[in-house]
Amino acid sequence: MKNKICFITTGLGMGGAERQICDLSDELCVLSNEVMIISLTGSSVVKPKNKNIKIVELNMKKNTIRFDKRIEGMSKKIKRI
Repeated sequence: MKNKICFITTGLGMGGAERQICDLSDELCVLSNEVMIISLTGSSVVKPKNKNIKIVELNMKKNTIRFDKRIEGMSKKIKRI
């Protein structure tokens, strides 16, 4: 059975946590899991090596007014998958 795994992170800029998410995603994909990473802010600098891992960039601004709508949109994307 293929598992579907989704990581949600504030961003995939330069950093140790970002690299760890990408490395973990690569390993989970090797184990026949379907992996997606949702990046809340900014464009991705650090990316997984495996091209089968889907990256969704929401490009959210740090603005609480729009946060609810973005979370709602993210929930819809996750449900579709």
